[in-house]
Amino acid sequence: MLIIAHRGASGEAPENTLAAFDLAWRQQADGIELDVRLSRDGRVMVHHDPTTKRLTGTDLSIADSTSDALRQLDFGIWKGPEFAGQRMPVLDEVLAAAPPGKQVVIEIKCGPEIVPALSQVLNNPANQAARLAVSLISFNLDTLIACRQSLPEIPCLFLQEADASTANGFSTDLITLALEQGFAGLDVDYKGLTEAFAAQVRQAGLHLLTWTVNEPSQLAHLRACGVEGITTDWPLQFLNSLQQVGEHS
Repeated sequence: MLIIAHRGASGEAPENTLAAFDLAWRQQADGIELDVRLSRDGRVMVHHDPTTKRLTGTDLSIADSTSDALRQLDFGIWKGPEFAGQRMPVLDEVLAAAPPGKQVVIEIKCGPEIVPALSQVLNNPANQAARLAVSLISFNLDTLIACRQSLPEIPCLFLQEADASTANGFSTDLITLALEQGFAGLDVDYKGLTEAFAAQVRQAGLHLLTWTVNEPSQLAHLRACGVEGITTDWPLQFLNSLQQVGEHS
């Protein structure tokens, strides 16, 4: 089971910053998950929210601001003084720092308008080594279809959230959709995951990831489901838990 650090090791470091990603790598996480949005000047920025307000107190829209303006803000101080000065990364920076063989899971938080810029970043020869371990995820079906068309060799996984309709598990329609669109798999909210659905995903030849798991008590169920990887804010804690049962070296 792969341990993917959600927005980096975001339980201990400011989310979606180079500090959080570096900590995840130092903790020996198998991969990182990050969020991307498109700035006004066409840069692929690493940030979750549509604005900067939650993390900086300054309310700038990512889509309506230049990358230079966004990178003037401090995205670390809210987590602690030791993180002061952390800037909003561009995707190239994160890819450049990814160790060989590690996973980089890129969640696209906006629409298909980002795909040309994202393709340019991933087609940059400087990013080719990291690209081998890149996968793309999104809740936006149109965006993921556009990624599949523009970057056919990069695995795309459809994100799905649990809600009242998934009380008895996710619908097999998701599996059908993934197969029809040529997606590599599904990345689902662990709260809606059942062993029966997981078995059907595997039988269809699709990959299965789950998010965002922060309680080690969930590991037994997820192991029983046969998920290939979990996304967590606390990668070191989960790596230690898996090592205790002999399931991670």
